[in-house]
Amino acid sequence: MEKMGKLVPDILIIDLMLPDVNGDVVARYVRQDESLKNKRIIMISADVKVAKIAKESGADEYLVKPFTIDRLLSLL
Repeated sequence: MEKMGKLVPDILIIDLMLPDVNGDVVARYVRQDESLKNKRIIMISADVKVAKIAKESGADEYLVKPFTIDRLLSLL
């Protein structure tokens, strides 16, 4: 997580299956960080179980791959 540095994005789009750490771990970390905890998180995954994982990790929304750009934009 230290790679995030001082970034303060407006929204985070996190894939559940990241190479070094699971996306739900990143989402939980973000929710604990004072400068990021109120930012919107969209969790994405090819796994249809992403809804449960996203909710448990603090994500605001979720998308199951494949999805259209229009579907993504509708969540912003």
